Amino acid sequence: MRKIINNEKTQNKVLVYDENIWTGRRTIKYDGIILTKINRNLYEYKNGEISEQFKIKGNLFSGTTITMFGNEIELERRLTWYEIVLSIIVFIPCIMFGLVGGVIGGFLGAINLLLIRQFDKIYFKIIVSVLFLAIGMLLSYIFAVLVFKIVFPYL
Repeated sequence: MRKIINNEKTQNKVLVYDENIWTGRRTIKYDGIILTKINRNLYEYKNGEISEQFKIKGNLFSGTTITMFGNEIELERRLTWYEIVLSIIVFIPCIMFGLVGGVIGGFLGAINLLLIRQFDKIYFKIIVSVLFLAIGMLLSYIFAVLVFKIVFPYL
């Protein structure tokens, strides 16, 4: 996920925030300079005489904010309760197909969670969640049938 912000809270300079969905690795670039990582959530900006620490709070799922120059900037909004419920609904039925179904459901539920955050209308969120639910159930069913055929070839 990449966020680019340029407004009065960033002192009209470009702030680029990159976070890898799979590894959680973050890269922050402010005014063309890549910030030095001090610890997990603290980064340092040095440009000549100017030195400032940027603090990051949260993650992709719980919402992310960055504090810089006394301003708190929202990078990702906090998830609403119904977005979390829609993603859990994608995950739960896949568990019927065992461990692999749970892995498929968990993967599709996480992708669903990241994708439905992009839509504003609730009916788009529901449609996307139902599509992910159908895909998850279909993949889990196909895998379960294949395993069943391998384990019990004469049935």
